[in-house]
Amino acid sequence: MRHSADFDATTSGSRQGCDLAVVYAARRADGRRLVGYIVSRAVGNSVTRHQVTRRLRAIMATNLLTIPTGTGVVIRALPAAAGCRFEALDQAVTRSVGRAVAKAHLP
Repeated sequence: MRHSADFDATTSGSRQGCDLAVVYAARRADGRRLVGYIVSRAVGNSVTRHQVTRRLRAIMATNLLTIPTGTGVVIRALPAAAGCRFEALDQAVTRSVGRAVAKAHLP
């Protein structure tokens, strides 16, 4: 995701959180799968924020095909994500993405 309108539309959808991240998911009218990341200054300095973003991208690269076509996902990292191990972040984000997407596609 690169446009604020995409972020706004997605963050108004379903939400699922854990202690490391908050995941938002929403249906998209255009049929595309989009993923966006929000890593604020509260997470840490620039190096830390970029490291967390790279980890989230790696996690979503392996999980992208599990997201239905026509779904937008935004992952907002929480400060605890900076100090956790990759495996813990992977499990938490994967679980939260699955739950948020399931909620977004309920009738």
